[in-house]
This record gives sequence, structure tokens and C-alpha cells, in this order.
Amino acid sequence: LASVMDFCHLAADAYAAELLSTPAVEDLVSSYNVLAAVVKRAANLLEPSLVIITQANLAAIGVSTTLIFDPTHPLNFVDKVTILWVLCWVVLTTLLFRQAAAVNAKLDRLPALLSAVNFGKQVDFEKWYVVANMGVHACGLTVFNVRITRVSILKVTYYGVAAVGLVLPRLLGDDAV
Repeated sequence: LASVMDFCHLAADAYAAELLSTPAVEDLVSSYNVLAAVVKRAANLLEPSLVIITQANLAAIGVSTTLIFDPTHPLNFVDKVTILWVLCWVVLTTLLFRQAAAVNAKLDRLPALLSAVNFGKQVDFEKWYVVANMGVHACGLTVFNVRITRVSILKVTYYGVAAVGLVLPRLLGDDAV
């Protein structure tokens, strides 16, 4: 998964280098369309894996929280290793989603980069066309048509922690908490 995201990083960097080195704007539309198609294909390839990893995280968090809060079962070495493994799994998944958010942030900055480049014309309609084309495509990595951004990662983490904090005491009962 990380290698596909690294490829998307490199593809965005290659397009930015092409954008800065090209003397004319005409070829940038086809290059951006190729970049958008590659990123869309990568998003379609990554989506099932990211969903499965997220669901596995939720199941692992549920198991580890029941281990922690079970008053009849004292924590032994295997339980502690399991909890540590779950924490490592959650951290690695968060890093994976942060890498996807970094790819999207880089792709979001491409239209501004093109707008900043001067091609020698006072009013450059071709550049406006390419920037508008980038805005229409808005390529990026998505999960169920939701762009992965740093804000969306924080929201999912916040609501996940809130759900565990609200649901877990009700599942365990009043005497366990």
C-alpha cells in the first residue's frame, strides 16, 4: 500500500517538475489527465485494503478494550503483548492514512503552482483553462468518494475515540466502570 502511495507522490512531483520546465501550456492538459487517471486507479486499488485495515483496527480495539476493562480477568503477559500489538497496528494505520493525506495535499497544490508560473503573457487563457481542468478533475485518493485529508483523519479518530468512550461503559455495565 505504501509503495502505491509513494508512486502517487512521485507522479505528482514529476508533473510539478514538468509544469515548471515546460515553455508552453498546451501539453499540460494531457499530462494532468494521465496523472488524474493514474491516481484514480490507485485510489480504486487502495480503497478495499484501507477499508479492511480500518475494520480490523476497530475489531482489535474492541478486543483489547475488553481485555483491559474486564474486572474478572487479570492482565497477563499475553494480554499486554496483545494490547501493545493493537497500539502498534493503530499507529501504523494512522501513518498510512497520513501518507494518503499528504498525497492529496500535494495534488491540491498543483493548480496554485500552475497559476504562479508566468508563461510570458499578460492574460493567459490557456493557463486558466488548465487550472479549470484541474479543478474539474480534482484527482486524489478517496475512500467511498471521501477525500483523505488530515482533517478527515482527525475527525474519524475523534469520533472513534468518542464512540469507544460512550459505548464501552454501557457494554461493561455500571459495576465495571
